[in-house]
Amino acid sequence: MRTVKHTLYVLLTAILLTAGCKSAKTDCRYEILPYRQVEKGGPLTIADSVVAYAIYGDTSQWSVLSYEDAAAGVFTSRYGSQTRNADLMAEQDSAGWLVFPSLQQLKMVMVVCDRADTIFAWRQSSIEENLPYLNVKMCFQPWQTDSTFLYAKWNMVLFHPRSTSSGSTETPTTEP
Repeated sequence: MRTVKHTLYVLLTAILLTAGCKSAKTDCRYEILPYRQVEKGGPLTIADSVVAYAIYGDTSQWSVLSYEDAAAGVFTSRYGSQTRNADLMAEQDSAGWLVFPSLQQLKMVMVVCDRADTIFAWRQSSIEENLPYLNVKMCFQPWQTDSTFLYAKWNMVLFHPRSTSSGSTETPTTEP
């Protein structure tokens, strides 16, 4: 009798452990709708000429240093000069959405580049396990006077040439 109870206990434990160990999915469709606001307080329109890139990693290790890097999907290590090309790319669909059809890891660094206004935005993005899709909206604001600012967790960088005291022009860079 004791052997039967022990066997039942082992079987029950195995069943409960198996039921509790379901694998978590990290396959997520990530969609970004980029808006554009031409003037402060003005209407939002869907931005065109926008592309997005992502790498699996996080912003404690990777950054985007220039508009040229953002437009090409190049990320730079915060601990040296090592660069890395994007793992994923998304171009706009007919409705204006940037779609990453299948993200396979929980953390990534994303950059969205507005080629018409020479603006880019980058951020850390995380997805939850078993999340089938995520829709994110963002807004480019070419009217901003600051060359870098934070907007809804996006690090926004504008590359409008500025005049210097010597009369030449310069464009901002982001800090690593």
